[in-house]
Amino acid sequence: MRRLFFTILISIIYISVSAQDIAQWRGPNRNGIYNETGLLKKWPDTGPKLLWHFNELGDGHTSAAVTEKGIYTTGMINETGYVFAFDLKGKLHWKKEYGTEWAESHNGVRSTPLVVKDKLYFLSAYGKLFCMNCSNGQTLWTIDLVKQYSARNIEWGMTENLLFDGNVLYCTPGGPDASIVALDINTGKQIWKSKGNGEKSAYCSPMLIRLQNKKILVTMMETSILAVDASTGAFLWKFEHINETNVHPNTPVYIDGYLYCTSG
Repeated sequence: MRRLFFTILISIIYISVSAQDIAQWRGPNRNGIYNETGLLKKWPDTGPKLLWHFNELGDGHTSAAVTEKGIYTTGMINETGYVFAFDLKGKLHWKKEYGTEWAESHNGVRSTPLVVKDKLYFLSAYGKLFCMNCSNGQTLWTIDLVKQYSARNIEWGMTENLLFDGNVLYCTPGGPDASIVALDINTGKQIWKSKGNGEKSAYCSPMLIRLQNKKILVTMMETSILAVDASTGAFLWKFEHINETNVHPNTPVYIDGYLYCTSG
C-alpha cells in the first residue's frame, strides 16, 4: 500500500517554523509538546484546505522532520529504502536511495529523520546509520552498527529515532559490549561506548535528562529500563521491566524529578 503524504495548512492555522533548523522525534524536547501558538481549537465545518500531497513514498512507519528549509521523510519502494526532501510547498527537492530496507514483516522504514542544521541522520531497520547533506542528499558518513558494534537485530527490525546533544549523537546498537554508543555528530567517530547490561535494543528511542550537575541518558532495553551517564557512558542503574515480546517502543518521559516508562 502506498502512503499518502500530505500537508493540510491554511493561513489561520499556519505553524511557523521560522528560524527552526533542528527537527527531531516528538519535538524539541522529545515529549510531544510544541511551542507554536495561534492554532485553531476547532476545524472549519468543511475541514482544513488540502494544499498538496505526494503519493510515491512507498512503505514506512516514519514521521516527517520539518524545518524552515524543507520537509524530510523516508520510505521503501521494492525493498529499497529512500530519503525524500521536499520544499515547504510540497515540491520534491531530492530523493536518495540508501540500500535494502525491511520487507520481512510490517514492511518499510522505521526511523524518523533527525535534522540538525544542514545535516540529516537516520537509522535503517538493518542497523545502518547515515549522515546526509540536507541540501542534496549526499552521504557524508555511514556506520554499520552490526559490523562495528555487533548489534543484534530484533524481530521487527531496529527501530530507533536518534538522539543528539550538541556535537554528540547517541544510538542503541544493543550489542553484547555496546548497549549504547556516543558518536561525534560531524564525523561518526566514537566518543564512548557503554556495555550497560548487554541486552538487545527494544524499539525504544532514548531520552536525555538534564539535572543540575549531570546529564543522564535513559532508554528501555529488552528486559529493563537502563540509565547511563551521557558524558561518559558509565552505567548508572537499571530497573527490571519485562513484557512477553520484549517490545518497549515508548520514549521515556521525565517531569519534575519523576521518570515515567510504559509498555504495552
